[in-house]
Amino acid sequence: MTEPLYNLSYTLAAKRSTFNWRTAVVANSSVELKHALSQGPRATRIVSQPGVAFVFTGQGAQWAQMGNGLMCYEPYRMSLECADAYMKTLGCQWSVIEELSKTPNESLISGAEFSQTLCTALQVALVELLHDWGLRVDAVVGHSSGEIAAAYCAGAISRECAWRIAYWRGK
Repeated sequence: MTEPLYNLSYTLAAKRSTFNWRTAVVANSSVELKHALSQGPRATRIVSQPGVAFVFTGQGAQWAQMGNGLMCYEPYRMSLECADAYMKTLGCQWSVIEELSKTPNESLISGAEFSQTLCTALQVALVELLHDWGLRVDAVVGHSSGEIAAAYCAGAISRECAWRIAYWRGK
C-alpha cells in the first residue's frame, strides 16, 4: 500500500467523525481503490452504538489476594462483607474476606469449595461497584461457574441466590 493511500485509510478510520452509514473497500493502490469505489460499495446503516458486555470467569482463573486492591471502594467492600455474612447462614466454616486476604502460601483458593464461592462473590461485588460507577451492561456471558455471576448481572437471580449456588456447587 502506498503511503498516501495508507494515510487516507488511517484518517478515514481513526480521525474523522463517525456517521450512521458506513462502507468498506479493500485496495492496495489508488487504481484498486478507484476500481472498488466505481463498483458502488453498499453502505450499511449502523443502528446503535456498540454495547458493553461482561465476561465472567469460572474456576481456574483465581489467585490468592485477587481483588484486594478494590477493597478501598465501599460498594465492593460492602458486597463482600454481605457475602461473608450470608455464607455463615449456609454453614460456611471460613470467611470470604479472610480467604481473599490470605497470602499465596496460606490461601486455599484453588480448592473448588473456595474458588467457586470466592470467584462468584468477587464478580458480584465487581458488578455492584461498576453499577455504582454508572456502568450498565448490554450483554453477559459466563463460563462454567461464571454463569452464576452472569445470571446475577443479568438480573435473573439475586446476589444471595448467586452466592448460595456457588457455595453448594463448590461443596
